[in-house]
Amino acid sequence: MEEWLDTASSAYFSVDMDVVDPASAPAVGNPSPGGIGVSQLLDILKGTANRYCLGFDLTEVTPHYDSGLTAIQAAHIVLEAIYLLESASRRR
Repeated sequence: MEEWLDTASSAYFSVDMDVVDPASAPAVGNPSPGGIGVSQLLDILKGTANRYCLGFDLTEVTPHYDSGLTAIQAAHIVLEAIYLLESASRRR
């Protein structure tokens, strides 16, 4: 996966919370049983964030559908993405 990213002049990551297993993030528009875990998603971001990554967004959090679990998971993912982007920008 890193080969195509190394040839790109820039990259932007968009994470839809629907990809996360509903056990970890139930308050999304289209829950996907068997989705990936939050730690696996963070591993993917860590493996692909490099100096060419320009930005990040996260979508599909519907806080009214649970007691806050999905919003907490999303906030954690955003925070980790900010750390990764900052670290990657220092390597430019």
